[in-house]
Amino acid sequence: MDFSSIIFSFGKSLRTDPTGHTNILLTGVGGEGHDGAYLTDSIIVASVDYDHKLVSMFSIPRDLYVTIDKQGGERINQIYSVGKSQFNSKTGMEELTKEASDIIGMPIDYYIRVDFQGFTKIVDSLGGVNVVVEKDIYDPEYPLGETTRYQTFSIKAGPQWLDGATALKYARSRKGINSGGDFGRARRQQQLLVAIKEKALSLNVLTDPTKIQALYQSVADSIETNLTADEIIQLAKISQDFGKENIVSTVLTTYEGQCGGLLYFPDRKYFADQSIELPAGKNYDTIHELTSLIFQHPDIMKEQVAIQVLNGTKTPSVAGEVGDYLNQLCFNVVARGNADKRDHTTTTLYFCPLLLS
Repeated sequence: MDFSSIIFSFGKSLRTDPTGHTNILLTGVGGEGHDGAYLTDSIIVASVDYDHKLVSMFSIPRDLYVTIDKQGGERINQIYSVGKSQFNSKTGMEELTKEASDIIGMPIDYYIRVDFQGFTKIVDSLGGVNVVVEKDIYDPEYPLGETTRYQTFSIKAGPQWLDGATALKYARSRKGINSGGDFGRARRQQQLLVAIKEKALSLNVLTDPTKIQALYQSVADSIETNLTADEIIQLAKISQDFGKENIVSTVLTTYEGQCGGLLYFPDRKYFADQSIELPAGKNYDTIHELTSLIFQHPDIMKEQVAIQVLNGTKTPSVAGEVGDYLNQLCFNVVARGNADKRDHTTTTLYFCPLLLS
């Protein structure tokens, strides 16, 4: 008799939103003893779509400025830290989860918070993880412990094996050549989550409730979550059906005309010389257009059908503006130009199979 199957059969059902998806807020902090110990510099919403067997991951930048009350606001990465200091850790996570829910326009039932030590332990307990580094990274300003000095972190492009300490540097680096700043490291953080899941699956950790519980207990002091033990086991069971090819990743950025580029940098003089980000349009409406596609239609995002935008009017630049907007919503615009005729009064959609080849 398969003991694991028996345990899994009693797994608790996970809560879902009105669309039938399970949404989880994943956050990372430095932890006790680190500078800015409880600033959530890593904020990712993961949504499980059971019908399409897809997981969507959406990174929210730490410097997104959110309104707290009529008197002002703060960076989103401060919400948990302030809530923890004024009330308690649970309240801080609940307040951050509520804000993230407002940003994506959908309810979030679960949260997980892990610190540097816990992340390092998880990776090392799996014997390291394997990633493919897109470009050579050279960061001469990586923090040297908790000092004001720096050390150099560098890694070559191509397949790499990372232990816990190196994986943490790979996840945190944001200076120098090809690190990509906050947005680049957000993409690498998503990449590492996938790598951790794939390694755990290859070691049969996710198929054995005993191993799941042992791993969790080894890092319990570094993790905070409202998932119960039964729900963690159920989530592990479900994850077996979701390979890395079943994951859609998006990062909210300030890169206008690019996927997720729905933020901008306001003039610092209005925010006490702080470098912050605000949503285009001064509210979350446009972000909701993107998140509704990412979370409610991940199959469309995954397929990435090629799109041409042709201007059929006499108004100049229409194709470029529409193309940029569609790109920001993460559609795959491959060409822009003018239509053969410039007298159209309505938008027409054409399905062209040859364009997809």
